[in-house]
Amino acid sequence: MIKLLVRDFCYIDRKEKTEMLIGKKQDKPVLVSEDYHAEYRIENNEVEFVKYIGTDDEYEVPSEIDVFPVTRIGKYAFAERRNLVFVKLPISIKIIGPHAFYNCRALERLEFGDRLLDIEDGAFKNCTSFKHMIYRTTSDARMTIKNILMDTADEVRVTIYFDDIKENNRAELVFPPYYVEYEENTPGRVFNRQAHGSGERYRNCIYDGFLNLEQYDNLLDYSVAMDRMDYPIQNAVSRLMYPYHLKEEHRVHYEGFVTNHLEEILSFYIKKEDVETLKWMIDEKRLSQEDLNLAMTIARTNGKNSLLPMFMEYQNVNFKPKKKSFDL
Repeated sequence: MIKLLVRDFCYIDRKEKTEMLIGKKQDKPVLVSEDYHAEYRIENNEVEFVKYIGTDDEYEVPSEIDVFPVTRIGKYAFAERRNLVFVKLPISIKIIGPHAFYNCRALERLEFGDRLLDIEDGAFKNCTSFKHMIYRTTSDARMTIKNILMDTADEVRVTIYFDDIKENNRAELVFPPYYVEYEENTPGRVFNRQAHGSGERYRNCIYDGFLNLEQYDNLLDYSVAMDRMDYPIQNAVSRLMYPYHLKEEHRVHYEGFVTNHLEEILSFYIKKEDVETLKWMIDEKRLSQEDLNLAMTIARTNGKNSLLPMFMEYQNVNFKPKKKSFDL
């Protein structure tokens, strides 16, 4: 006769109890790599990255361990690494397990590729500092970035590199924050859902794994109405700087926005000391003499004097005072 154990009104025989205690039979032993500061498991000629055991604030997961490709980030693999700021995943990664980055409160950036097919529940839960994804893909590949975007309602910047295109292969997209409010409708005994901010609509431009850039570009005016000016500024400038699949009608609309809000744009990027964007504006000759004077005034007022040499060089090259001539 088989004895039964009773736990929470469930009957468990000895065999089941043993499996509960020691785990599944098919689980392979966990190995340790000192070189990669990692615990890992090999199964079916593929590696599961089980746990990060290092202390660095930036880490690159290896593409191979013991000649086998690393294809999975395991459950809780990076959880509670409070100092971790940046993680780069190899293109070979297919799955990020549940709660893999749970409570990585300092994590800001993640880089990964389009072989990533599944991001399981809570993979980025409580990553309160997360703000930048770097994604490498081909133009026709399905994307999993929405899974990460929906894990946070905060602002997230997404840099996408389309590896199969030689020129203009980069897109810079900003997904603004949003929050959801529920209002009680007492007579109807229901709650009405109200989303504030444009972030949810921007996230919904990714549907069934594909990014609809035309839908994304159509949201500029909605963002102006719903968000702080920071977000339409970033979207307009980023799409003009990196015009991947940017239609002419949207380019014209973005250009008009930049022209009409140039003072706010200069103030935003000067305060951030965003040299890359300011240099782009200079290289594109987007600043008149009046605009340049305004930029230098904003820089001085906000203590950003390190930017002045760049503006002065632009002035010397493009707005040299004309020499006076006299007829004798």
